Amino acid sequence: MTIPFDFKSRFFFNQWLNPKAFLIILGLLGIVFSGKAFAIGTDDDFQNWSVVTYTGEVKRLQLYGETQSRVVLAGPVGPHMQYLLVRGYLGYRVNKHLSVAQGMAWVQSFQPQLWTESRPFQQVLLEGKLKRLKITNRFRVEERFIRGVNGVGIRLRDEVRLIYPLGKSDKWSLVAFDEVFCNMNNFSGASSEYTRYPQRGIDQNRLFVGVSRKLNNHMAATAGYMLRNNNIENSGIPVARNHILLLTLAFTK
Repeated sequence: MTIPFDFKSRFFFNQWLNPKAFLIILGLLGIVFSGKAFAIGTDDDFQNWSVVTYTGEVKRLQLYGETQSRVVLAGPVGPHMQYLLVRGYLGYRVNKHLSVAQGMAWVQSFQPQLWTESRPFQQVLLEGKLKRLKITNRFRVEERFIRGVNGVGIRLRDEVRLIYPLGKSDKWSLVAFDEVFCNMNNFSGASSEYTRYPQRGIDQNRLFVGVSRKLNNHMAATAGYMLRNNNIENSGIPVARNHILLLTLAFTK
């Protein structure tokens, strides 16, 4: 028996591609595929960040792990692998709105210079809802130990994230966040192998908009566009703006 095309199309959109999500994806793809236009100047590049995360919770204890790769697809120095990052933390849920955590991150940089960084951090996470809108505020304090740089850098990060379900089902959601980074001190100096290093003041700002698809009860995928504005003088990052295709696959227990 042949199923009418209209029926199949309607089934596809209802089950997999919520029409609102489909329009958002088209818009994001338009931004992504115009990335080379962003990367024409020396102040911009176009990147892909691929992230895989795991979050588990037993009673009130939380365990989090993350791997992340950052690849420059187009920019002043051409395509190259830029960073590999591994991060994790052990947390404790104080109540349904508040959790705290102690974590550690390891960063390997390949461009513009080869260096490694160890980054202990402390985190406070606030969670709430306004009708169907989920709101989270994540605050981190990082202690940055960068090979080739004397001293320890203290950096504050504050992220506000909004998640809004599309349609009656929670399978598709619109996701947006903004995160500000601020360096609290200057490094005391650097060796000859590291010529750019963070200084006191605003470091960078990340603004993201995208869509999330709940694949099952334990897995979700998120894709979207992120604009990272870098304070070149304070961050040590040589490019002022990064246009980023951010892809995340999240596993939960």
